[in-house]
Amino acid sequence: MGLSCLKDLIVRVNFNYYTSMGLNYTFGSINNSVINPRFSNVD
Repeated sequence: MGLSCLKDLIVRVNFNYYTSMGLNYTFGSINNSVINPRFSNVD
């Protein structure tokens, strides 16, 4: 019982970790595409 709870916890932590990484990567790309044109206009 303890082992299955531990496996469940590890799966959840891994899922949360990869989900947050994916969200950060996606939002980072969106932010870069939004910010870069402004910087190129300043130049």
